[in-house]
Amino acid sequence: MTDERTIIISTHQVRDVSQLIENVLIMDHNQILLNRTIPEIMNHLCFISTNDPALIAQALFAQPDVMGTRIAIPNNGTLETEVDLELLFLLATNHPDLMERVFQTPPPFTGNDSQFNSNQI
Repeated sequence: MTDERTIIISTHQVRDVSQLIENVLIMDHNQILLNRTIPEIMNHLCFISTNDPALIAQALFAQPDVMGTRIAIPNNGTLETEVDLELLFLLATNHPDLMERVFQTPPPFTGNDSQFNSNQI
């Protein structure tokens, strides 16, 4: 793949392609909800699985799962996680207004703006 070539992958099996992509574009009803690179997403959001009610309460989006609850939380710069594309898609399609705020530059969720503490994990 080169800078002059784009490959569009449309799938519901996002876990199968998450390691292959550099950019994420999420659309819903002809509206672009998110168009960011993986590093940009990682700079703004953390994706973790937890059973901690305090962390779940702070989540921008939470999805119950067999291993606990998968959550998307603001990244306050203390933790780097893999991007959970499925959870990102659910966050973007369920809360498109929140996506705009999350990806403002500079990130609105840094330092003291977030109650999230990576030591809680």
